Amino acid sequence: PFLRWLSGQGAKVILCTSERGLHVLHGNPHIDVLVPYVTDSVPMDELPGWMRKTAQGHGADFMLNLTGSIEHSLSPIWSDPLYKFPKWERALRCNKNYYEFVWEYVGAKDLCPKDSASLRPEMHFTEAEDTEIRSWLGENLQFGERLMVVCWTGSGPAKKYPWMEYLIGEALHAHPELTCVVVGQAEVDLSRLHAETGGRICSRMTSWSFRKASLAASLADVVVSPDTGILHAAGAFPVPKVGILGANSVENITKHFENDYSVAANPKLAGCAPCHRIIYDDNLQVCPHDSLTGAVWCMDVAMDHERLAKNIHEALSCGYENA
Repeated sequence: PFLRWLSGQGAKVILCTSERGLHVLHGNPHIDVLVPYVTDSVPMDELPGWMRKTAQGHGADFMLNLTGSIEHSLSPIWSDPLYKFPKWERALRCNKNYYEFVWEYVGAKDLCPKDSASLRPEMHFTEAEDTEIRSWLGENLQFGERLMVVCWTGSGPAKKYPWMEYLIGEALHAHPELTCVVVGQAEVDLSRLHAETGGRICSRMTSWSFRKASLAASLADVVVSPDTGILHAAGAFPVPKVGILGANSVENITKHFENDYSVAANPKLAGCAPCHRIIYDDNLQVCPHDSLTGAVWCMDVAMDHERLAKNIHEALSCGYENA
């Protein structure tokens, strides 16, 4: 949204980003020049100077450094002082919408748009990408079938829902016209569910790039995802989405998304939720765990499983038709 706004102000946008950013932002019409940065190619203490030199080399009139605008600012990691603040103070500082916060981060809070349509993300795909995914869906879905795209897990334990297989099974049994495509960077054996549902589930985990999975999500009838990239990609489109939010809130992530049926952890059942922290395996000891599943509380005991299943049904019944 911020790049779209900058471009709309008449600015020539020169964006320097890493390999992952290049992958996500490919084809974005609001960016005039994409400058690749190879991860870890410049020492951290030299990075600000390198960025200023790069900006000058492209004739930029001014530079905005968005590094850490979400991580460290709204979603601290274990080495940040904010990570150790009490929950109430973290909530005061961190329970802000990620898309709105960019304006505040660069000192232009008053210029942030007020309408949700201006604060939704975007993704742009090439004709070749679109043809490839539509062809695959045409070969693997029967006429009249509906599509549910599920992202199995995010990058950390606070983005992993332990009952995802159960949730998929409930949706497929309740909606015999539904086919499920599972995406994400995980290896999971879905053979039992494949057999139980008559083959109406297909894994594209690890075989589809983020762009391909995002494009499939844009063509779905419903998207189910924890708080990870696929949920944000789905937010760029009107497809109904059911986010499973543990460490973060609806305010943080899905506030401006169309057809949002997300469910957040119940703080009465997990007093730590939402913690607004980035939880990696090496600092997982800060999280209480369920003894049965090993999952963190915000994604298990504090998650309303029946509400999730009901919201998937409501999303599929909302009248949305994906062209």
